[in-house]
Amino acid sequence: GRTTLLSRIVLFNVSLWECILIHELGHCLAGYMVGGHTDKVLLWPLGGLAFTQPPAQLNNAEGDTKRRKNHIIIAFGGPLTHIPHMILYGGLLMWYCQVDEWGYGNCPYGSNPFSISAFWQETIIALPDGQGLWFWYDFLMISFMLNFWLFIINLFIPAYPLDGSRIFMNWLLGKWDRQMSATIYCWITGIIAVIAIVLGATLFRTQTMLFFTGIWAAFQVYQLSMLIQSSTEYQHPLLNQA
Repeated sequence: GRTTLLSRIVLFNVSLWECILIHELGHCLAGYMVGGHTDKVLLWPLGGLAFTQPPAQLNNAEGDTKRRKNHIIIAFGGPLTHIPHMILYGGLLMWYCQVDEWGYGNCPYGSNPFSISAFWQETIIALPDGQGLWFWYDFLMISFMLNFWLFIINLFIPAYPLDGSRIFMNWLLGKWDRQMSATIYCWITGIIAVIAIVLGATLFRTQTMLFFTGIWAAFQVYQLSMLIQSSTEYQHPLLNQA
């Protein structure tokens, strides 16, 4: 009933903000490991932001290389925190699905929910005969999928200001100049944006985060491409701090 739905909403929000906070603290820890510092961590309705700075480096080729490497390590620190979250929620879900408390079992798809496409499409399941929601299955499934998609989107859709954009751009700058790096970034990110939009609109229609991140990535490509055309790509946040 309403109490069950409200309890699930509360638990999900606790899970959501806990993983966002740990994500930002992952950036802080990575910054600390390379000798940097964090001024503050901001949590707001659209997510979180850690103001982590790498240690100062000399303005020469060696210093630039170290600076880019530190930026990459700090950027990786956040998404990697979702791996233990996925292990935790995935392990709890597998354990829960092995327990047979009711006659029809704890999980709607048997002992291995990961083998069913409905799991990856985040289908909310109700109990038979109008008995309410499959409470713990739904909660563990949503919590796992939340961390799964935050990991995938942050690392593999390099749309500014996502972590993958900093990793990708700093890697590019280690091999090419700013204009060439920006051009390659636009081509690759544009292709990824199209793939994300198509997958978000077809196979993963319940995953609106994937679809809208793809649109945002396309918008970021458009903005940077306009700067490239006017030879002012250095004004982009990914490039003016590189």
